[in-house]
Amino acid sequence: MDEAFFMFNEDVDWCRRMKLAGWANVYVPGAQVVHHVGASRTRVAPRVIFERHRGMIHYFHKHHPTNPALAALADALIMARAGVMLVGNAFKPAP
Repeated sequence: MDEAFFMFNEDVDWCRRMKLAGWANVYVPGAQVVHHVGASRTRVAPRVIFERHRGMIHYFHKHHPTNPALAALADALIMARAGVMLVGNAFKPAP
């Protein structure tokens, strides 16, 4: 696993690298995951939002090397998304 991913996107990176190595990613439509404790309706720590988007930027740069202008645009769009999430997060109830 790429340790540059702190908490988010390491699974996406891993699946991409396995596919490039010839392995298959399989979708199992009948599979279910049950979260007994959910926090989607409560506020999350700003650090979590930051790390999620930092992971997106790292993934983009790792797998989509491109010209500096396009990379800067992608970075700006990802950080704008983080800003929107931070603002929306402020209106959620505290955990």
